[in-house]
Amino acid sequence: MTFLPKSAEARQELVTLLIAIPLSLVGTSFLFFLLEAGSRAAAI
Repeated sequence: MTFLPKSAEARQELVTLLIAIPLSLVGTSFLFFLLEAGSRAAAI
């Protein structure tokens, strides 16, 4: 049970999204970087 108003709840979800979306993009680009680096290492 929470005593926070709905606006504080929505604000927390917005902050979570603003943090999660860039982190997921960074993680995805890091995975693509690893794939590319692995294919380059295999080509040498």
